[in-house]
Amino acid sequence: MMREGIVFASYGTLVDEARRTDIAPVAEALADAFAGLPFAEAYTSAWVREHLAKRGIASTSLGETLASLSDEGVTRAIVQPGLIVCGDAWDKLAAEAQALAERFPDGLLLGRPLLADWRDQMEVASVLAEALPPVPGHSFVLVGHGTNGVADAAYAGVVEALHAAGRTDFALGLMEGTPDADEVAKKLVRNGTHSATIVPLMLTAGSHVRRQLAGEGAASWTSRLNAAGIATDCTLAGLGSLPGVSAIFVRHAREAEAIR
Repeated sequence: MMREGIVFASYGTLVDEARRTDIAPVAEALADAFAGLPFAEAYTSAWVREHLAKRGIASTSLGETLASLSDEGVTRAIVQPGLIVCGDAWDKLAAEAQALAERFPDGLLLGRPLLADWRDQMEVASVLAEALPPVPGHSFVLVGHGTNGVADAAYAGVVEALHAAGRTDFALGLMEGTPDADEVAKKLVRNGTHSATIVPLMLTAGSHVRRQLAGEGAASWTSRLNAAGIATDCTLAGLGSLPGVSAIFVRHAREAEAIR
């Protein structure tokens, strides 16, 4: 008899607040959507798991989580990644799940990242437009992590959708890639922008995000935009804090496809 279970697999974070505000809402939405099924969370970062363990906080890898569900009698599992784009992290997660596929005789299914296609990008654009209403003379800089050229196009798709909807007050930057902070600053200055809010285009605003985007050092994005004459602040909430984003992850879990 088939018994189904579901896993939410995110990178994880050491920031307690980010786990509560950015990861927990998505996990809760998935658990509610699949009420009655065994549900578990996994953190894909070994570094995060190791440092949480030093603080007495238990967490498990995706492989450990899937093995545990299999041992509990789950025969069909859905893995929903908390990833934003189909980049290197996606490939690693898919490979780790694939290695356990044989333990699930009724199938191991994998949901897509948040920005898997144009529909997703338009939906996220709509969520952001509602969460961040326009302010005269003010811009919002969406900053993604960045991965590789092909996957990075998904970030650009969100801004393209915003611009198509008339929200030209949004700009895109990448922590690892282009446009970087200096390129964004130059563009904002050319457009006559005098103030901006940096918004992480990531599931969580973890420790490295907070340092790179909102840190007090001269190299942070906030400092570099300020140096260009743009009064800049930074929101420390990740995309996981927005209910509309959780809804997309739930849809992707329902649409999950079997790993082959």
